Amino acid sequence: MSIMETTNMKKLRYPISTDDGYAVSIKLSDVGQIVEHLDQYGLVFIEAVLSPTEKAQTLEAFFQESNEQQRPTATRKLSLDPLSWDDDNWPNKSHFLVRRRPTIDF
Repeated sequence: MSIMETTNMKKLRYPISTDDGYAVSIKLSDVGQIVEHLDQYGLVFIEAVLSPTEKAQTLEAFFQESNEQQRPTATRKLSLDPLSWDDDNWPNKSHFLVRRRPTIDF
């Protein structure tokens, strides 16, 4: 895609599921939908790529790294508990990952 083509692209929001309020995810076997989402939105959420063990290890590593970089104003360590997700507890106040709903599905 050329610079001219991207300049004229219509801005689209990634679709959100009306069932649970999370971003729509596509099954790995649905290649057509994956390509369609990549073409239309520039990204795609693919469901169930990680095994349960890999998922747990990824979450553990994410929170460990985030906690190692916490700012002095942090009031508690980040964890799976949404009550720990106050802006002050993230490493960079202007770079939040969570608002009303988590970006990680547990």
